[in-house]
Amino acid sequence: MLEIISNKHLIYKYKIKDFFKHKNNIISLIKKIPLNSLNDKSQRISHTDYNLPRNFQREYFDYVKLNILDDYIEHNINQWQTSYAISHLWFQCYRKNDFHTWHTHSSTNLTNIFYINLPNQNYKTKFKCFKEEIEIPIEEGYILTIPAYILHSSPINKDIEEKIIISFNSEIDF
Repeated sequence: MLEIISNKHLIYKYKIKDFFKHKNNIISLIKKIPLNSLNDKSQRISHTDYNLPRNFQREYFDYVKLNILDDYIEHNINQWQTSYAISHLWFQCYRKNDFHTWHTHSSTNLTNIFYINLPNQNYKTKFKCFKEEIEIPIEEGYILTIPAYILHSSPINKDIEEKIIISFNSEIDF
């Protein structure tokens, strides 16, 4: 089910059917990836595959594509009556004290955030467009889609439980 959040900014969210049936499988498959972090002044992410080679084996991707993304892509094609393609997909696990400062995604139309584990609403992604902060209600089991030019950040996780997302860039033809 697709829900439009903002027509002004083309922001929408999509509820994954039977998400909780898939949640633990997705997390288990993500955990199979060897621990790999990103640490610099703009981000501290304890575990990600963002910077691993594209040909690296990612079982979670195959699972998510088959059980989640195929329906999501079909829904987007039907909703917008245009082509839809995913160009890059990766996961991020934010453990205690992890964060990601304000950034955008270049060379793409849309940025997508699939919320796998969100232990606290204080750690949901923050958004800013043309200096306007945008509050977006979100829960686990949703894919949130925003234009790639919208600034977004992940606040410092002060919890012991980790925030887990799968992010991906996508393109549609207008």
